[in-house]
Amino acid sequence: MPGARLSAHARERTALSALIVSLAEALEAAEDIDLDGVEVLTGLLTQYVALLGVQRERKAGST
Repeated sequence: MPGARLSAHARERTALSALIVSLAEALEAAEDIDLDGVEVLTGLLTQYVALLGVQRERKAGST
């Protein structure tokens, strides 16, 4: 169903955008930077992108 797929892609982009914005905001405030928080955000972003890749591979393999 094309509408559902577009909606899923929109949700992926929204989640990625939110993580990237959070990371950018943390990096902008260099004097108040919480390196542990940046490390956590970077890790979350990396894991989320990896998860999306696996999901796409599974979908491509099932069709």
